[in-house]
Amino acid sequence: MSREPSPEEQRANDMAAQIALAAITRILIGEIAMHPDPAEFHARLRRLDDAVTGDLLGRHIWPDGDAVAETYVKEAATRWASSLIAGIRHPKDQARDREA
Repeated sequence: MSREPSPEEQRANDMAAQIALAAITRILIGEIAMHPDPAEFHARLRRLDDAVTGDLLGRHIWPDGDAVAETYVKEAATRWASSLIAGIRHPKDQARDREA
């Protein structure tokens, strides 16, 4: 029988899962938005960010929940999503970064 993970191990496991999901998501979005022209690539990412922000802020998460908590969670989710999307780079952007 395996033992239950300690609270610290569980937090570390949760963090590892979040990091892995963010990496997978960033790669998938980058592949879906890919375009040879970096300007079009970035325009696609901006449209995605706008759509995600609108969706997250426009939905009602907890029908019977606390409005303050709901606002906080929506804003935190929006910041997280925008940060993830902003971290997606076009290959030509990355080549420029290496030259600098």
